[in-house]
Amino acid sequence: MDFWEDRMHLSPDYIIKQLELWACNEEKNIEARDSLENMQKQAKIGLDSGFSSITKHLRQEKAIRLRFANFEQIKYKFGIDYEGWPDGIPFCSPYKIQTIDEIRRLRDAIRDNSFRWVDARCEAGETVGVPRQGRSDKGKKRKAPSNENPPQASKKSRRGRKQSTAKSREIITTSDEDSDGGSACD
Repeated sequence: MDFWEDRMHLSPDYIIKQLELWACNEEKNIEARDSLENMQKQAKIGLDSGFSSITKHLRQEKAIRLRFANFEQIKYKFGIDYEGWPDGIPFCSPYKIQTIDEIRRLRDAIRDNSFRWVDARCEAGETVGVPRQGRSDKGKKRKAPSNENPPQASKKSRRGRKQSTAKSREIITTSDEDSDGGSACD
């Protein structure tokens, strides 16, 4: 607590009093956190975040929004499905679920990842994303390499094998040699 007293000039009692006041003003207790409205909101946020992460690879002008009433169309058009929806709970918006036990089961399934969105196209073996471009000579016969002509090296390897000319002379004459006419070792 030396930091609070020395640097911030606050007593520990004052800090605790302020934290208690903040907690009372927030009105966040266990009953409020587990209210029907709060759990519906948490479930909806979890469903939306998972749905947006599974649909982000789809190239659309607008983001795909999760509409429970039209989910069969979304499933057919984009190949998105779900796994692990809790038994006994109808597949609908969390705001339409009116019992605390059902919404708690749904929220817990989303939290522990037993419910998840899946890309049904990936599971079926379809390619996801843009397919690669085919060869330009597709369907045409290609000549087999003949043994008469050895295969030519690529440009990169030919560039590296160029014979370089010497950039300096083997014997270097100094200015002393030019003036004496003799060598420096005499």
